[in-house]
Amino acid sequence: MKKKIIIIDDQPAAYLPEILRDKGFGVHVFTAFSSNEDEILGLIESNLVEFVLVDYSLGPEEPSGSDIVGWLIDNGFSGTIIGISSSEDNNKRMLAKGASFHINKYKLVDKVSSILIDARNPE
Repeated sequence: MKKKIIIIDDQPAAYLPEILRDKGFGVHVFTAFSSNEDEILGLIESNLVEFVLVDYSLGPEEPSGSDIVGWLIDNGFSGTIIGISSSEDNNKRMLAKGASFHINKYKLVDKVSSILIDARNPE
């Protein structure tokens, strides 16, 4: 069965899901967390999710990326969590909560491809 990636980003790069699908992943994109929390939980409980990409700033009515990283870990997600933000301070906040990596949002596509390939093929 195809492994899945969850992207939680209020403004996801339009081409990113297609690139990830081309790499063989099933991709689920959520532009909000609060209204999709149950669906996200169901996906991570399926044990088919390998990676979660989390944007730090999802909007005024949404939790921060750091809060979402903590929620993922508290709910048993043991895959790779990648924090994405254009702010290095926000990326550091997500790392402090347990994210595996962080990526500057402006360099997202280049970095995501290499991180996913490296994580799938550990030496």
